[in-house]
Amino acid sequence: MSILNLNVQDAKPVTLLEDGEYELRIIHAETKTSKSGNEYVNLRMEALDNPTADDVYHMMMLPSQDESKFKDKDDMVKQNNKRLNAFIEFGKAFNVDPANLDLEILSGEVGRALIGSKSDPEYGEKNVVKRFLPAR
Repeated sequence: MSILNLNVQDAKPVTLLEDGEYELRIIHAETKTSKSGNEYVNLRMEALDNPTADDVYHMMMLPSQDESKFKDKDDMVKQNNKRLNAFIEFGKAFNVDPANLDLEILSGEVGRALIGSKSDPEYGEKNVVKRFLPAR
């Protein structure tokens, strides 16, 4: 058995960001499938200049042509349009082409977002992206 000698005296508590605008750096981006079978892009980001702030996670649902996942065809068109617009706003914030996203090279990209917080029954209080903001 190994004994680790850690200097825990230097540890600072992990904090939430206060509501407001932040520059975020993408740590990781990947596609995932939800429990209900819907595909999405999952982003893990960190706020620049906030080394003790917890990471910010954000999901962007991918468009789906599976009509059974929607109330009807009109709802599918509406929801898919909202999903595509989320990618457009993301693209403007991070200066990337939303039509040709290469998730493998997004790590390190920096963009802006309006951050808030919410209580999650599984994860407790966490930061959320309210919306992405156009790059300056």
